[in-house]
Parts: sequence; C-alpha cells; structure tokens
Amino acid sequence: PQQQDDESSEDEFSSDEDDDDDSTNYSIPVTQPPSSMPVMNMNMANNPSSSTTSMVAVGNLLQGMSFPPPAAASNNTDGLIEMSGFSMAQPPTSAPAPSSAPAPTNTRNTVNNNDNMLLGMEGLTMAPIKVENDFPASQVADIEADSSEWNTLVRSELGGGLLVRARYLRGLTLDKEVRLARLDPRSICLQLHFQNQRTDAGILRKVRMVQRNAGSGGPKKTSVPTEISQLGKDQVSSSMLVLDFGPSVKDKDGAHNAKFEFKSDRASNAVNLKIPLVEMMTPLLMKKGDYQETIKNLKGQYQQVTGSIQLSAVRPSDIPKVVKKNMNMAIVGNDSSMSNGTCSFAATLPGTGGNVLLVSLSCGSDAKVVDLVIHCENAITSNTIKDLLKKSLGAL
Repeated sequence: PQQQDDESSEDEFSSDEDDDDDSTNYSIPVTQPPSSMPVMNMNMANNPSSSTTSMVAVGNLLQGMSFPPPAAASNNTDGLIEMSGFSMAQPPTSAPAPSSAPAPTNTRNTVNNNDNMLLGMEGLTMAPIKVENDFPASQVADIEADSSEWNTLVRSELGGGLLVRARYLRGLTLDKEVRLARLDPRSICLQLHFQNQRTDAGILRKVRMVQRNAGSGGPKKTSVPTEISQLGKDQVSSSMLVLDFGPSVKDKDGAHNAKFEFKSDRASNAVNLKIPLVEMMTPLLMKKGDYQETIKNLKGQYQQVTGSIQLSAVRPSDIPKVVKKNMNMAIVGNDSSMSNGTCSFAATLPGTGGNVLLVSLSCGSDAKVVDLVIHCENAITSNTIKDLLKKSLGAL
C-alpha cells in the first residue's frame, strides 16, 4: 500500500507542474486514515539536508486540509504527540548555558535551624521591673518644668537689634536633646532665643554663632546651632546649644566656661558663658526616710552650714518651685507641697566620685523667715549654695 500511495501522489504533483498558474490552491479532502497506515514523521529538524523547496511543497499540501478532532493522547507515545495519524516528534532540547548566578539556598534547612535554636524557650517570660511609687516611671518631658530662668546674653541695643537669651535644660528634656546631639549624657544643654528687636522695620541677616577657644576649662565637644539666613521684624527663632566638658569636671562654681561670638549683618558681640555649679550637678532621687538616714551616716569632712533667709513676701507652696527653677536638684520624696512646712533637696557634685549635697528648708510660724541647713564636704560649695538660695528666694 505504501508504494501505491506514493505513485498516486506523484501523478497529482505532476499535474501542478504542467499548470501555468502556480498560485492555484488545491483542496484535497482527507479522511480518517486506517489504523494500519504508518505514521509520517514531520520532524524537519532531524533532517538537516531538507531544502526550502520541500518545505514549501509540504506547506502547499497541508493548506486547505481539514483535520478531525485529535484523539486522546496515549500514555506510550515515545515523545510524540498523536494527531489523527500525523504526529510530530518533540524537537531536541539543548542544554542551558552555564550561569554565573549562585545556586539557590535551601531555605527549609535555614528555617529548621532557626526553629531548633528556639527549642526549650517557648514558655519563658520576663518578670516586670519593680518601680518605686515615689518616682513614677511614666514621665513626660516638659521643657517649662525642666528648665532654669532666662538669662540675657546679648542686649538688643548692643547687638544691632538682636536680642539673645538662654536658659539651661534639665531632666528628661536635657536627656532628649543630648541624645539628639549624640554627645556624652553628662553634657550641658542651653535653649537659645534669638529675636529681632530693631526699632525700624529692618531685617537681620546671617545670624550665627562662632565658637572661640576657651582654654583648659572649655568644652571638649560642642553642638552649635545652624545659621539663621534672615530674621524679620519681631520674629523669634529657638535652637539648642550642647556643651560636652568631658569626664574631668570640677566642683567649683565658674570653673568651666565657653566663649562664643554672636554675629549678624549689623553687629558682633563676644560672650563668655560661665557654667554655674548648680547646673553641673546631677539630681539625686531619694526617699524621705533615706534622706534622714544619709544625714546620720555622713562622716569625714562633711560640713553643716546653717542660716536663715529673710523674705519680704512668701507662700510656702512657692518655695520648692522657686528652688528647683534656680538649682538642678531633685526634691526628696518627690514632694513639692511643702508639707509640714519643710522641703528637702538632694544632688551629687560633679567630679567628686558621687559626693552628695543635701539642702533642707523649713518655714516656721513666721512666714517671712526660712531656715536652711546644708550638708556638703566642701565649705566653699556650701556657701555658694547658700548665697544662691538667698538670691533666688529673697526675690519673692
């Protein structure tokens, strides 16, 4: 049968050669071939000697043919897809080119290793931290409560209309600003207040600070505010100045200073900023019972300085607030109500290895007199604190 079909095919193709019109398409009806008909292999990729003419002839033969629906694929096709008597072998696949990409890691093993590290730790819990009731853990930074009184550094009549004021920051506000400046936690921080107070409507330009050498008592590191390009009439700008004096600090009033020059397009003013001792101290949190016990255990060179402060007008409830505003000390027991007419403060001195400074104030039946008792190992420091209390409380 194979030979007869080939002869009939040659006769049909010979009629095409005699026809002058090469564009004529022939529609050859195709019926379902018998099961005994051999499969034609149409894989042209396996025969590299096939010519383009043969491919065109095959295309003309297939053009116009209608194929019945393909039969279900057999499980044993040997790599061929059966299509109603015609089947096409799968083209050979070439090996993929080598890639320089790293081999994928086995993430399953990594996850299993992490799980193994956590074995035996499923039920572990951390005990809550015990916090004393006298000193609540949840506190919010309040810049007005955590700051000293304002001090004038440059007066407007001498600064070409520029007014510069400063105040020291303490407590949580101080800790926050020091962390932002990435300096030592024992650093000093001042909030600066720049204001244009020119009598005319002029603008101040290039308002800036320039640091000068302050010698051995100067800061080791400094965070200076950036330049203000311009400051209009009555406009105000606030910024932070952080001073790091290092670990070698002294417990003497005015032993550390910083020199700056405040400049603008109209004037230049030099300022020598002397850091008071009360701003170099560290507040010491203490209960009332511990305060009395500490006084009993004071030995050695600790001195006790007593005195009284004459006040023109005073309210007992104002004494703790005024003292804390002028001195960086902690109120003993966190009691600022002046209960029983007494109030105590505690702090540690700088550069002394933790020596304490204890101050007690009491107001008797006479509301115009406040008695004070100071415990400190340095008599000069005790007298400095006494003078400061007289100055701050006497202003009431």
